[in-house]
Amino acid sequence: METLATPKATQNFLKKYDLKAKYSLGQNFLVNQLVLNKIINLSRIEPGDEVIEVGPGIGTLTRALLDAGAKVIAIERDSRLVEVLNETLPEVEVLEGDALKIIPEGKMLISNLPYNIAAPLMITYFQQNKNLDSEIVMVQKEIADRILAKPNTKNYGAFTVKLAFYAKSVGSFGVSPDCFMPAPHVDSTVIKLDRIGDAPIEYCDLVDICFAHRRKTIENNLKLADVYDKYKEAFTNCNIDMSLRAESLTPHQFFEIASQIPLAHIQFCS
Repeated sequence: METLATPKATQNFLKKYDLKAKYSLGQNFLVNQLVLNKIINLSRIEPGDEVIEVGPGIGTLTRALLDAGAKVIAIERDSRLVEVLNETLPEVEVLEGDALKIIPEGKMLISNLPYNIAAPLMITYFQQNKNLDSEIVMVQKEIADRILAKPNTKNYGAFTVKLAFYAKSVGSFGVSPDCFMPAPHVDSTVIKLDRIGDAPIEYCDLVDICFAHRRKTIENNLKLADVYDKYKEAFTNCNIDMSLRAESLTPHQFFEIASQIPLAHIQFCS
C-alpha cells in the first residue's frame, strides 16, 4: 500500500481531502518512513493480530499496520477524518468517539497517541482490556521519562507506579519534532510496554492519595484524605515506614500494601 509517511505525500493527501491538522485534538501527522518502519519492527506484528489504533489521523500508521497483516480497529474523534478513513481504508473498522470511553478488544495497542490523553489512556486500556498483551505507543518524551523513572527521582510519580502494576518497558526510541507535520514543540518517544500482570482498578486510589502532595509524608497524605485508619494496618503488616514520602516506595511495595486491604475499604480510582 502506498505510504503517506513523507512530507509531499501528506501534503497532497491533505490538499485532496481539504484537511488541516487540528491542534485541539493533538493532530501531528508522521512524515518519516524510517520512524514508521521502526514502529512496525518494535511491534513484532504477526499476520492476523488484532490491533487497536487510537487517533489514526489520515491513516499513515494504519497503512503500515495493514501491510504487516494486522486487523485494525481505529478510534478517531474527528468526524471528517472518520469519513476519509472509511473511504480510503474500507478494510479498517473505524469507531468515532472518545478513546477513553470506547475500549475495543484487541491484542495490541499501536498508536501515535494524542499527547493530551496519553497517560490516562495507557493505564485504562490495560485495566479494561484483559486481552491486551502490549502497547506500542508514541508519546511525548516527558511521558516516557515518567514511565521509565526510578524511585526517588523527580519523574517518578503516581502514573509510574500505576502503570507498573500492569506492564513493563521492553524497548523504546526517540523521535524528533521534524518527523511530523506540523512539527510539535516537544520531542517524542516510541515505547513498547508488555503486560506483566493485573491489578484491581481500586488499587490505584491508594497510589493517588499517597502522591497527592509530593512533599508530604505518606502518613500526612493519608490523614489529609481522611483515610489514615483504613490503611495504617496494611502499612504496618508490610513493614513500610509511613513517615516516608511516596516517591521512596517501589511499585511492588504499593501493590503489597494495597493487597492487604479489602477492596470494599478502598475508594474507586477515578
